[in-house]
Amino acid sequence: MSRRSLLGLAALGLAACKKGSSPPTPRVDPDATALAAARDGELTLIRSCEAVGFTADQNIHTAHFKALGGVFPSAPVMPKLLQTDEIQSAVRGSVASLRGAAVAAIDGDHAARFASIAASHEVMAGE
Repeated sequence: MSRRSLLGLAALGLAACKKGSSPPTPRVDPDATALAAARDGELTLIRSCEAVGFTADQNIHTAHFKALGGVFPSAPVMPKLLQTDEIQSAVRGSVASLRGAAVAAIDGDHAARFASIAASHEVMAGE
């Protein structure tokens, strides 16, 4: 077989390997872990505020949960409920982690949401 024939076969082989012929790799959200952690924190605050009758705070945390893409599970999930004095401490403690998530976020929209919720928690904590 001549060199020309070999080059022709190689060219045909390359042409058969079209770009995109393999199945696409699913897109993984690099901020998924931080979003899940923030949603879990908000869900705990929602359920805890509900249990102690902090309706206004519960509504704020519900808005945060939804802004983070949270969807309430069809079967009730009962996270560990916080006592009244622990709620304020949890809100205060979440500020630093939400700020960190905002700084580390890859997606600008996620960064803005984390920062906004951190600021809201800071106000709620009276800081």
